[in-house]
Amino acid sequence: MRECGDCTECCRSLAVYIKDVNYKSPIGKYCKYVKKDSGCGVWNDDKSRHCKRFYCGWLLNEKVPAKYKPNKCGVVFKYEDQNRNYAQYWVNERDFKNSKKSMKELLQLTPARENIRKTKVIA
Repeated sequence: MRECGDCTECCRSLAVYIKDVNYKSPIGKYCKYVKKDSGCGVWNDDKSRHCKRFYCGWLLNEKVPAKYKPNKCGVVFKYEDQNRNYAQYWVNERDFKNSKKSMKELLQLTPARENIRKTKVIA
């Protein structure tokens, strides 16, 4: 099974909400709990249960080549159902100049029906 390793793109591509501490992080901003290049600083705490519900498509589908790891291509995707018939995408066009190309290539490797969400990431 794949691991996140140095990738933390979901920590800024997704809106993070941690109810217990009344914390919200908008799409495009890193969550305050992220440790750059090493993951979530509260993953083992109960606080991160919102984030634990997100399942990265790159982690789940080993048929997707390594070059599409989110921190390498600028595209984060997740499957919306157990059958992998529907996927949702977040595209970081600001920090990854080839993210549009990666998106097109990923669509060939993942479900045909797509719901694309583009994110404008503020570093």
